[in-house]
Amino acid sequence: MPPDGFVKMQHRPVDILRAVVRPEERGTLGAALCRATFLEEVFREGIAGAVYRCLQEEQGRIRVASAAWKVLEDEYTAVTGRNMVLARWADRIVAACEERRLPVVILRGARLIRDVYPAAGMRPATDIDLLFYREDALRVRGLLSDLGMRPHPVFPLFFQDGPVYLDVHLDTAGFLQTSDPEFGLSLRDERVWGTSLAWQPAGRYARCLDRVHECIACALHAQEHSYARLVWFMDAVFLTQTSPAGPFDWDALLEAALRRNFAQPVFFLLSYVSAQRFLCVPQGVLESLSRRRPLNAWERRSLRVLEQERRTEVFGEGLCFFSVRGVVRRFLFLWYVLLRPRPGRGRGGFSFFPRCGRIAAAALRGVLR
Repeated sequence: MPPDGFVKMQHRPVDILRAVVRPEERGTLGAALCRATFLEEVFREGIAGAVYRCLQEEQGRIRVASAAWKVLEDEYTAVTGRNMVLARWADRIVAACEERRLPVVILRGARLIRDVYPAAGMRPATDIDLLFYREDALRVRGLLSDLGMRPHPVFPLFFQDGPVYLDVHLDTAGFLQTSDPEFGLSLRDERVWGTSLAWQPAGRYARCLDRVHECIACALHAQEHSYARLVWFMDAVFLTQTSPAGPFDWDALLEAALRRNFAQPVFFLLSYVSAQRFLCVPQGVLESLSRRRPLNAWERRSLRVLEQERRTEVFGEGLCFFSVRGVVRRFLFLWYVLLRPRPGRGRGGFSFFPRCGRIAAAALRGVLR
């Protein structure tokens, strides 16, 4: 007979992630990993390296099939190698920006791997996200060209050198690459740059976000990609855990989320990690975020779908559309989403009908269910 937790965890990789972040729930982890279907889920969710690290920490107390252990070990080693290459490139970019006095903020993956995760192999990354001022776009192209990076022939804000990719954001890091701060963290917000941290000692121009704004960036990123992978929730979990810098400042997160248009994505992210018992979120934070702008019927339905682990039915475009305030800004949002080319998302009108279909399908779910 299989262990008690075997059936429960059979189709829920979220339980594997809970075992990673909550040591008291690791007893059923080994039984789950004996199934090939679990390995497929773990890889798809981007948490294979985290699971391997968890099993290492248990030092053999959890029994895992040898084939599963080998697969996880190979992935952990490969991710570590890729992340080391990205880290070296990040250091090159930092040095070049400091030399040329070019302001840059290094976002998400590269920053999380270096400063937040206990080990480099726990968090897979495919590119380096860089945030520049829009007026520096020509200087950015020149700098990256001098470093040997080539712009993508279709997506001009993607740069490549062999297996290394750079994703350049101008002004705003968030749902859309636009200067409107409603759609993401903007360098035009003085507090974003003012609270940022130097990437290296004595550095002035290369920065990374503080933990509060990095958590907001994770919330925006997860919403943009419709909450499709557990690794993006894991980013928030590790960011909000106690670090050498001290306990996480929940009050600062609440103030930053309410100051801009980030109450909804932060509320969705924190509601999910709280419902799945990944993290103990102060109830006052969730209540304050929900009071700022109560959810409409579709958003409430989407949150239930998210918490019930049917994340493929949650569409970031629709959730962002309803969170944007004002008719003019909503029109701009639709224009950017439906017509404006975005890196990796198709070119203009070619993706118009698929995007309309996705938003309409999500709206119908909210109305009919």
